Amino acid sequence: ALRRLRRIRCGNHVLNLGATAFLDGKLKDILKGLDSQSQQYKDLKKELDFLEDWRLTGAFLKLHNLEVWIGRSPQRKEGFARITRGELSEEQIHEFGQVLWNISELGGLALKQDNDTRWNSFFTSAERALKLKDPIDIYAQQMSREKDKNKRLPAENILTEDDWSVLSITLEILKPFKDLTKKFESK
Repeated sequence: ALRRLRRIRCGNHVLNLGATAFLDGKLKDILKGLDSQSQQYKDLKKELDFLEDWRLTGAFLKLHNLEVWIGRSPQRKEGFARITRGELSEEQIHEFGQVLWNISELGGLALKQDNDTRWNSFFTSAERALKLKDPIDIYAQQMSREKDKNKRLPAENILTEDDWSVLSITLEILKPFKDLTKKFESK
């Protein structure tokens, strides 16, 4: 009997495509298969347009911009690191209260910036940010009120509670992709 050889894509490549499609939210190919006059087309187009606009101002972009903003200056990096180590000023303690995070676990822990090369860099970045939520919130509030306009964190880069929820839910959705990627790495 003649055996047909078939090419099987790398499992991690398939996982990467799936996770990237989820994060990018681009389903333009689906639109191509629909009648442009149908209600289904119009509804899907409206949803895709909304998601595209949201991604320009949503949690993913805010987190990325915040990481870039902090990483752009040694003083900002150190200011953030002081907060993760629990080194709050009297003013900060008065405003935010005592340190509620485990300093031995988070002390000096830095943010991990994502990149466009691999989807799981977003996962790693968001996962680290969620660990550092309280220090990030304190630092962002402090830096958003900086008197010097050039040193001030732009308001559009401050993560809201809704943004934190989106990041948390996104990680839950992507966790199986991350786990399977790790499982297939050595095979």
